[in-house]
Amino acid sequence: MGIEYQIDPARRVVFIRCAGRVSISEVFQAAGQLRADPNFDPAFNALIDFTELTKVDAAYAEVSQFAKSQNGSPFSLHARRVVVAPQDFAYGIARMYQALRGEAEFLVVRTHEEASRLLALDRDAAAS
Repeated sequence: MGIEYQIDPARRVVFIRCAGRVSISEVFQAAGQLRADPNFDPAFNALIDFTELTKVDAAYAEVSQFAKSQNGSPFSLHARRVVVAPQDFAYGIARMYQALRGEAEFLVVRTHEEASRLLALDRDAAAS
């Protein structure tokens, strides 16, 4: 299934869903597509949903390259990004990325409820 996103300009948030098996090349491609989307603003917050993620095809070096690359995250350092990662492997990958980026506004949680609270979204919006 890969990576899909939906931009909500009114609430200034991007909903990103990663499902199934995802490769590092898909991650770079999705970041580029988002960056080029005319509705995207790097200052928007993001809810990144790993709930349906089953595998990430990426070695540590590739995750590190993405985290440190200018072609990596399209978001501003001040944009709050919250990853929902209920599975241990997904949580671990998100935390590794968090450590590599070293950004205070990149957060990793286990539930949609916690993500909604951190992004000041209503519960239904976080499940979108």
